[in-house]
Amino acid sequence: MARFVMAIALWLAMPLAASAMEEAKPSSTLLHTAYHREDGAPSGVSFIAQTEDGQLWFSTRTGLYRYDGFDFTRITLRPPGSPRTDATWALYAAKGGDLWVSQANGGAVRLRNGTIQRYDEADGLPANIAIDAFAGDADGRIWANARGVLYRYDGQEWSPAPSSPPDVDDLVEDRQGNLWASSGTQWFVLSPHARAFVASGVHFDKWSYLLEDPSGRLWMLDGKGAAPLPGDWGRPHPHAHARRANSATRFIDRAGALWMVACKSGLCRDGAFSLRGSAFRPWESFKDTNDLPALELSSPAVMTALEDREGNVWLGTKGGVDLLREGALTRINLPAFPLYFSPFEDAQGRMWTGTDNHNPTPDHLWKLSGTPSVLPGFDEGLTMAYPDPRGGIWLGGHGRLWRMNDGKIEETSFPAAKSGAPGVVQAMGRDASGRLWLSVAFQGLYRADTDGSWKPASDELPPGSPMVIHVDHDGTAWFGYADGSLIRAQGDTFRRVLPEPNLEIGAITAIDSVEGCVYVSGEHGFAVIDGDRVERITTSPGGVLEGATGIGTRPDDTIWVNADSGIAWLAHADIQRALLDGSRHVDVNLLTADDGVTDGVQTVRPLPTLVATRDGTLWFARAESLLRLDAGYLPPTPPPPDTVIRSVSSVNQFFPLDDIRLDPAHRDFIVRYAAIAPARPSGVRFRYQMDPGMTIWTSLDRQRELRYTQMHPGEYHLTVEASYDGRHWGRPAEAVLTVVPTFFEGPWFKLLCGVIVALAIWLAHRLRVRGLTRQLRVRLRERYEERERIARELHDTLLQGAQGLVLRFQAIVDRLPETDGGKRSLEQAIDRAERLIVEGRDRVQDLREHVPYAGTLADRLRRYGDDLENLGVQIVTQTRGTPRALDPLAEDELYYIGREALLNVQRHADARSVTIEMIFTSRLFTLVIRDDGKGIDPQSTVGNDGSRHWGLTGIRERARRIGGQADIHPGADKGTELRIGIPSSRAYRRDA
Repeated sequence: MARFVMAIALWLAMPLAASAMEEAKPSSTLLHTAYHREDGAPSGVSFIAQTEDGQLWFSTRTGLYRYDGFDFTRITLRPPGSPRTDATWALYAAKGGDLWVSQANGGAVRLRNGTIQRYDEADGLPANIAIDAFAGDADGRIWANARGVLYRYDGQEWSPAPSSPPDVDDLVEDRQGNLWASSGTQWFVLSPHARAFVASGVHFDKWSYLLEDPSGRLWMLDGKGAAPLPGDWGRPHPHAHARRANSATRFIDRAGALWMVACKSGLCRDGAFSLRGSAFRPWESFKDTNDLPALELSSPAVMTALEDREGNVWLGTKGGVDLLREGALTRINLPAFPLYFSPFEDAQGRMWTGTDNHNPTPDHLWKLSGTPSVLPGFDEGLTMAYPDPRGGIWLGGHGRLWRMNDGKIEETSFPAAKSGAPGVVQAMGRDASGRLWLSVAFQGLYRADTDGSWKPASDELPPGSPMVIHVDHDGTAWFGYADGSLIRAQGDTFRRVLPEPNLEIGAITAIDSVEGCVYVSGEHGFAVIDGDRVERITTSPGGVLEGATGIGTRPDDTIWVNADSGIAWLAHADIQRALLDGSRHVDVNLLTADDGVTDGVQTVRPLPTLVATRDGTLWFARAESLLRLDAGYLPPTPPPPDTVIRSVSSVNQFFPLDDIRLDPAHRDFIVRYAAIAPARPSGVRFRYQMDPGMTIWTSLDRQRELRYTQMHPGEYHLTVEASYDGRHWGRPAEAVLTVVPTFFEGPWFKLLCGVIVALAIWLAHRLRVRGLTRQLRVRLRERYEERERIARELHDTLLQGAQGLVLRFQAIVDRLPETDGGKRSLEQAIDRAERLIVEGRDRVQDLREHVPYAGTLADRLRRYGDDLENLGVQIVTQTRGTPRALDPLAEDELYYIGREALLNVQRHADARSVTIEMIFTSRLFTLVIRDDGKGIDPQSTVGNDGSRHWGLTGIRERARRIGGQADIHPGADKGTELRIGIPSSRAYRRDA
């Protein structure tokens, strides 16, 4: 079987020259995580690859698996219904993000942006032969080794590579763009842009591996040993770190350590490999070298290994997957798993820790400098250790107190309990006046006088025993109590600093000071005291400083906090800036389980749980471990992880992510997403935004799915981001979701509803108009009937009576003699009365005249105009448009309007001719009467002779009654023009 050495494409932005010369970190800092089948991990992993998006891929006999830090997902490569096996073989993460997969029964698959492209014998690959290895050249072509025969993919198709070495064993690509192939006992090289492989002159006996160190130097490892390649290949070459990686059985990591699988212990590491220079190293000098601790791997049979782009090492074994990563902290391994540590530094700079196990494991005092060792003769549980500024170390326990000097321990007096069993030493401190304060749980607070005896503290202090005692650089003593009280003691003056109104941080658990500021951690908050100013500090991530039981500072003024959520650190200058600008908000860096902080913080006792030594080394007492952070080391901030949307599903139906269309039956759906953080998943938090509908980001913390119910129709843009610290966010994942409307929610239904509403409005309008017209007709008919009644009454009473009187007067006049002087006057009066009777009879006739008896409007106006012609006024009638029958009521009003107009012409205009024009259109009926007289002011109601033009007012009123409008204005040449316009709905008869 061919041996597989893939090129290791490294790494993100780290200084190469420095990392190549430094020795790998000791194995005590390595963190190991094993993933078994119970965790969803695949077994029998033969190849591993990391694509440019950061996802890890595992090739197994059961198929291809993907891992993003949260889930191992099996990816089906065969077409639906295909009888082909799911087994895969070689993997290759190519430039540009593609993943190439070799299928066990022949052929290859390319994964690109979620799409699968399959290649087999029809595309130029050999039938039923598995590809052993892939590689890429500087021109972007992909090469494949199938049982010694090289094939090349040019972007379109596969074909056997011309002029390639025979019986190829390994394919290796280096960072300079060279492609190497081993054949027989020598290596061939394809240089960038070259047409064919050429012999490199590098020979070996039986087997050989090409390795590349962090500086870009190529090494050959064979049965004789390890040495750089000759010439330019063996010299360092600066290069950028790659975002992809492929597994191998041997590689040199970014710290210069040599890793090998299939060694005697299954996995070996030579951490000092880079420190031995570039001279030849015999195989025997390092083949069995292994500085790794005993690891409980998922299986001792390690098959392949990969260093990812962050420097973590992944192992594929027969039993699962393993992760080895360098933690920021060193775990102090003590025998018998002790608990409850009380670390301290003595005057000589040596570190010690006591224990208080509360279990059958014996307690010891451990010297931690170098290899941990037990101080003989002391096996008491310690609950407190306090380095006295006057020399020596005070050690406290259960009802006992000791003094340690130069490694010798002597017991001292302990304050007597008032009643019951003695308490437990909680805290200790010596102030500027030399007073020594001692807090004993279940007893109270004591003060040592000059004679060394213990006496209860001042009554001005709260009752009970402080949880924490801290003496700042000015010698001021600070006492923190479980009820949230913080007391400052300066000489014999005691002042309660906390709690303040609206500033309660709960039980005081840790106090420290730097540059005149005092930092206080409580169960529910974190406060800073600067002189007389007390401020509560908020952080991002939120709440990480609450409930801390240890605070310490380094010489660089960084503040370190040992809290249950992890180990936090922040800059003292950042806190000062937050206080100056009034924000009181500080960004905090947090070390979590991914950095080696795998357990909670130690609480209650021993306190404090953080010790900062004089050289800047930090020691942290956790619930189950004692951790060390080396002086000067500042953990790097990991880049924020990218986010990917995994699926959108509803009722067990999954929608394609490039076209998410949710029909009305699938408006309740779930969006699942993940951050690509294979090595650091525990501290990831998410946020999302949905547009439209959301204007701000919504935090999801560690939730990895969104559920939506009864979404309204429309197009939605979903964005999800991931972060470690809540401040820096990785590349977001985006999806467009289209919620398809039902017919009743769609635009056509809305248009139909609009049409129906418009028709309803139009119909209501028509009905309203018809009703008003009917009411108008009823009123007009009532008026006509009233006019007929008045006409009858006038005819039957007034006119008949007047006619009778005239006849009687005429009879009387006839009997008068001709010589009577009054007879002439009476005859004139009778003539005048007869004329009045005739005029009244005409008026009565007008009242009784009605359309059915008077002909059309034109006929009626023409008949009335005949009298004007007799008086010397010529009448001309014209018609435009198709004549239509007029509504009787409207025709009557128009007739009276026309008659009034003609009468005005006869009386006032001095006109020679009058034109009557009737215009019929579909929208409007217009009556126009124009004369050639002397004209009239259309706005005036008073004529030139002083008479009132009541007729003009009546014309306008009559026009308004039938829904029309009357316009009176001077004619074009001279005279006057009257124009009456009436809507067709009011002017024409409906059956016309």
